[in-house]
Amino acid sequence: MSAILEGHDTAKILIDKDEALKIIKDTPLTEDTKQLILVLDHQFSFWEKDARGKWKIDFATYCGYGRNGICDSTEKQEGDGRTPSGLYTLDKAFGIAGNPGSLMEYRQVTENSYWSGEKEGYNTWEEVEPNTKDMSASEHLIDYEVPYKYVFNIDYNSHPAVYGKGSAIFLHCRKSDTWKTGGCIAIGKEWMLHLLRRCNYGTKILILPSAQSEQA
Repeated sequence: MSAILEGHDTAKILIDKDEALKIIKDTPLTEDTKQLILVLDHQFSFWEKDARGKWKIDFATYCGYGRNGICDSTEKQEGDGRTPSGLYTLDKAFGIAGNPGSLMEYRQVTENSYWSGEKEGYNTWEEVEPNTKDMSASEHLIDYEVPYKYVFNIDYNSHPAVYGKGSAIFLHCRKSDTWKTGGCIAIGKEWMLHLLRRCNYGTKILILPSAQSEQA
């Protein structure tokens, strides 16, 4: 059973629901996991478990990922332009725009907001006053006006964070001119809004490459 996804401008691609359900069934999820995002190459789908314990698809769409592809998480390095594969949790919601009605606690970006790439505080949010700390290796969040309008943090390399293994791996809005990212997952703004209003704490995201992954 397949479903057509609209996305990638005017392109259409297919998602095989049976294949997706098999992947979900084979994934070691805890009993209390009720929401799951599946990223299979450029196929992005959001699933919820119903009262009978059955997984149902909520929506599917096209997504972008790292400009240099999806890699095993053990191979991920800072600045390599790759998205780490694996099972993670969406643990923070934030953005440059105001809270659109997020179910999770939502933090609005300020002029002093950074996602740290520095050795001290690596892969964490920091509020830094001007000229008080060198943040040259970090992302000044407010500079990313379009992609960081609405964001979920993916808790890759967080418990604990290992310096140099990659930071600022997010699920965010796609840029207006490209699907490629520095390592994040990107979807349309309308779907980010939907997820913010739908996802609770504990939502998982499973990122997998396809056998024949092609960047577009």
